[in-house]
Amino acid sequence: MRLNYTGDRLSYTAGLYYWDADYHIDLYSYIGFVDFLFGLPPGTVAEVPQSVWQTTKSYAAFVEADYQLTDNWTLTVGGRYTKDKKTNAYEDPLFQDELDELGGPGNPFKESWDEFTPKLGVRWQMNDDLMFYGLYSKGFRAGGFSGRAGTYEAASIPYDPETVDNYELGMKSEWLNGRLRLNASIFTMDYKDKQEEGSVPTSQGTGQQTVVLNAAQATIRGLEVDFNWLLTDMFRIEGNLGLLDASFDEWTDPPTGTDLSYLKLRRAPDMTATVSPVLTFELGNGLLTARAAWHYVDDIEYTILNSPQAQAPAHSTFDASLVYTLNNLSVSLWGLNLNDDD
Repeated sequence: MRLNYTGDRLSYTAGLYYWDADYHIDLYSYIGFVDFLFGLPPGTVAEVPQSVWQTTKSYAAFVEADYQLTDNWTLTVGGRYTKDKKTNAYEDPLFQDELDELGGPGNPFKESWDEFTPKLGVRWQMNDDLMFYGLYSKGFRAGGFSGRAGTYEAASIPYDPETVDNYELGMKSEWLNGRLRLNASIFTMDYKDKQEEGSVPTSQGTGQQTVVLNAAQATIRGLEVDFNWLLTDMFRIEGNLGLLDASFDEWTDPPTGTDLSYLKLRRAPDMTATVSPVLTFELGNGLLTARAAWHYVDDIEYTILNSPQAQAPAHSTFDASLVYTLNNLSVSLWGLNLNDDD
């Protein structure tokens, strides 16, 4: 439910939010035994079933207001209060006796969290073509229960919300009588109780379990620039550049106590960039738009422990498209990764 208001100097959006979700999955793990170790017939495989039920209820109230202090200065103030309630229930023969007491479908594990996330910003409209802004905002990722725990302890212990404080300074501008649009921002994001999921060894069942832990603190600093330049009435160039400096401040591996803060964050390449020329001209009674795009992505880690088997080296891809528009009809031809980069 949302309410919008616009006045001479004050405008705001306020609202209420409700979310209700149910989740159920049946898992089967298969364990193969070596006969000379366990005295079992060759090819013996044990099937370990596990069923998980989880529910989520989330309630929130939010408001964001802009107040025009002067003709050039605007203050933004906002906030959101969120309340989450979650349950987690299991059926697992490995620890069913405990689940019959607490944690089974009839008496699930329960936990709740609440969080207030504020926002504060100011912007200066220097002139019709140039605006500067500063922004602070806080966000959070909800807590919960691991969905593939292999021990009673891991099934019963929830992980807490992850929070991030974001500080940003930026500029939005137009130049050359509106033919060049240039935007830029720098930012710092401080993560606390950062959630990391991974496989943890166990002494029972399949020998490992997948759990989510509040394992880390991290800082990400970055620069983002994007532009759109109309060189002629038919030809323009679009592009963007992103630079990241992402690192763990603290991270200790819970099973071993090993310091892992030297590892790289997942999915956080040091640089990304795109350059895209676009040509638009009349063809017959319609309009033809031809676009090419070069994308560059720096090295990426895809696993928590930076496994060499799951790294993507720096790479570039090339895309292109043709779009012909005639009255209310559009016909498009797309080519993705035309340089066949694997």
